Amino acid sequence: MDRATMLRTIDEAYAARQRGDLAEVLSFLAPGATFRMAGVSAGHENAETAIGGLIDQFHFADLERLDTLVDGDRVAARIRISAATGGGRHVDSELLDIWRFGADDKIVELVEFADTGLITVMLANAPDY
Repeated sequence: MDRATMLRTIDEAYAARQRGDLAEVLSFLAPGATFRMAGVSAGHENAETAIGGLIDQFHFADLERLDTLVDGDRVAARIRISAATGGGRHVDSELLDIWRFGADDKIVELVEFADTGLITVMLANAPDY
């Protein structure tokens, strides 16, 4: 898969995530795709279950891709988000996602690096943070 196609795919996946459209996000994933949030997940989780849970818990008002690095079948993307949970106020943060594509041009793995302290506060105090 070429660089432009990988970037277009993740941009479309991010747009679907921002809209809360789990079905569309899943359309970019290969069967058996995995997700792991570094610092939170003990291991790789089923991507459909993990991403569905995040969509249920966090509303993204804004999402902007800031930087990307492409190496072979992997894309590292730094994004800026404005997110809220439980009707609380939106908080700005940055995430780093590492996407890996399979032979069928579908995403087979996503590892996300996030401010886990902020996530803990947001979940514990929603909507009062």
